Amino acid sequence: MEKKQIKYAIYFNYQKACWGTAPREFEAITNNPEKWLEEHNESRIAEGNEAEELWMFDIEEVGAEYIYKD
Repeated sequence: MEKKQIKYAIYFNYQKACWGTAPREFEAITNNPEKWLEEHNESRIAEGNEAEELWMFDIEEVGAEYIYKD
């Protein structure tokens, strides 16, 4: 039997991060938010932007009914 792997949807939350009023923005689905953030920040820094922190994002578990596996 295959071990269930939990997936998380990550959304940037403008209200948390910079007191903006824009709606949150979908970023990724991952099984490892910390590793995703590390790779995300590497790209941001390479583009001349500041690193972001995990608290700036909404992280929600994605139920299996939303994941299609062929």
